[in-house]
Amino acid sequence: MRFAISIPQTVAGASFDPTGMDTYLAQAEELGFDSAWTGEQLLGTQPMLSPLETLAYAAARTRQIRLGCAMVVSPLHNPVHLAKTIASHLVQAIAAAWRRGQVHSLRPLGVAWNHRKQSTDTVDPGHASNQTADATC
Repeated sequence: MRFAISIPQTVAGASFDPTGMDTYLAQAEELGFDSAWTGEQLLGTQPMLSPLETLAYAAARTRQIRLGCAMVVSPLHNPVHLAKTIASHLVQAIAAAWRRGQVHSLRPLGVAWNHRKQSTDTVDPGHASNQTADATC
């Protein structure tokens, strides 16, 4: 049986605590957790760390735990940039903002609610990965 944890992303007092995060991740590995996960919420009642940047931080401080993002709301991102960002060793889930209440997160970025699926369909990590490989050869 595999067990996973959620990486804390809420920021108390609007400041990130790297020592606390390092301790949390080290304990997760010591306890044998299989994976650690983040999620995305642009607007909310508390400041939250960005999921992909949080995973990058976690990757630099862990050795064996698998890292994943339970949900990236793709319409909040440029599709090419998002594809390149996740075309790595991440376990990834992409969503098109499925709750009508999330429209408030899309509007400030100029994404219309009825166009969110088009943005999601544009994300193709495999294609971005191939482009990157071709560009470096």
